[in-house]
Amino acid sequence: MTETALARAKINLCLHVTGQRGDGYHLLDSLVVFADLGDRIICTPADGLGLTITGPQGAGLSAGADNLVLRAARALADAEVQASRQRLAE
Repeated sequence: MTETALARAKINLCLHVTGQRGDGYHLLDSLVVFADLGDRIICTPADGLGLTITGPQGAGLSAGADNLVLRAARALADAEVQASRQRLAE
C-alpha cells in the first residue's frame, strides 16, 4: 500500500541561539509558522529501506546514509522492531 503525505515547510520568523547543551546541540528560542507548501513524501512497500530524491533541486541533495529522512526512517523501523519484541502483561 502506498502512502503519500505533505511535509510542510517551516519558516523561522525569529531564531535566537540562547546557549549550548552538554551534548553540543544549541539551545534555541524560535517563532515559526508552517507554509502550505512543502515536500511530498511517498512511501511504498519495498524489501529494504531506500530513498529517491526527485524534483527541480533533487540533483543537489544526497540520498546517502546521513540523509535526515533516512535517519528518521531507520529510527522508526528500529522503534517498531523494539515494540514488537515487548511482552504484554496484565
